[in-house]
Amino acid sequence: MDSVNCQDQGVLYRETRLNCQLNAFLEEAYEDTNLLSFFGPRKVIENVDDLVVAPLVRVQLSKFKCGGLVLSVQILHVVADGFTGTKFASEWVKISRFGMMNEPRFLKFKVASFVLPTIDDISRKIKLFPPPNRRPQVKTVMKRFVFDEAAIARLKDKIMVTKCSLFLERQPTKVEVVIALIWRSLIRAAQARHI
Repeated sequence: MDSVNCQDQGVLYRETRLNCQLNAFLEEAYEDTNLLSFFGPRKVIENVDDLVVAPLVRVQLSKFKCGGLVLSVQILHVVADGFTGTKFASEWVKISRFGMMNEPRFLKFKVASFVLPTIDDISRKIKLFPPPNRRPQVKTVMKRFVFDEAAIARLKDKIMVTKCSLFLERQPTKVEVVIALIWRSLIRAAQARHI
């Protein structure tokens, strides 16, 4: 019989206090990107067996002396893909800014049994692709793009003077503007490759 072996790893939540200003930290991190690993996992999971005891989600709230905050969220890929992780963070921000909704806008749990596969179906599919015993050594590359306040304001202004602004219920947030720019650039790059 197949089953999910739940070890109650749950979510690891950590709050840290930093005795420095956020802008000073960001200036140093601009020169030394290794400082950003402070907000990341302390240990890379190399062995599949370690997944049994690893937290499924890690959340770290770092509070700076000036009152600035950095929220880092890490979700194991077996729990969520990139879209789900982004949606999770987006919904969290909405709840923080606007409060809880009275009625959630997603499927009712009664409907899930008709739409989602059963645990037996998932177990069969997982067996088709057993995980490797060890992760291959992969060199990671980190790229960082910094958008200053004035550049983001100019992007927002460009959006608000287009015909698209007629369909917007509100002005886009800074994050939405930057993400839209990144997506537009990725789409254009993909289209250019296929012309």
